[in-house]
Amino acid sequence: MLKGGLATVYEAKTGSEFGEFEQQYRDAEEKAREQKVGMWTKPTILGRLRGESAKAPESPREYKNRHTAADKQKKAG
Repeated sequence: MLKGGLATVYEAKTGSEFGEFEQQYRDAEEKAREQKVGMWTKPTILGRLRGESAKAPESPREYKNRHTAADKQKKAG
């Protein structure tokens, strides 16, 4: 899935275990990004469909962090 651009390497705050394969996974994701395959083909298409300006894709970890921060801000305000 990583090679085909259909997944990203899991990024957790703690507890991720890749064993001896971590670098292979990261290399496969990077190669897919560079070759613009799968979800990296047109990473800005979703933003354009929603009428947003073009932006780089965000990882699941970045998405979670952004939404957690927004939720905290909403509760504080």
